[in-house]
Amino acid sequence: MYLIDTSVWIDFFKGELEDKLKNQILSYIENDEIYYNGIILSELLIGTKSKKEKKLIQDNFDGFHYLPMTLDDFKQLSKIGNKLLKKGITISLTDLIIFYHTLSNNLIIITKDKHFKLIFTVEKFKLLYI
Repeated sequence: MYLIDTSVWIDFFKGELEDKLKNQILSYIENDEIYYNGIILSELLIGTKSKKEKKLIQDNFDGFHYLPMTLDDFKQLSKIGNKLLKKGITISLTDLIIFYHTLSNNLIIITKDKHFKLIFTVEKFKLLYI
């Protein structure tokens, strides 16, 4: 099961991913293994330049598994954020939420974001950094 970070989705929709990774993602989609949260969807929709792009993203994401956030989730991710801060790692709340979903749902995150490599030095999780 996979959570694909915004930066990778951007390259995917632009057709700028290497064929091997693009085909892997297409396989994950076909096998119903893609998860996402509101942060990732919002970041993608904010960056759309046309109604056509917006519809393409919305139509694709309608078929994926959505990860909601509860009050307890925010309490738990705050503990993780505090642990990271004590280790000298400061990340944005958006990346912390994405990380929390990856960790709490035992997902593999596919990302280009260097913040996740920093988190990995303190908290081990399933990371595919490209």
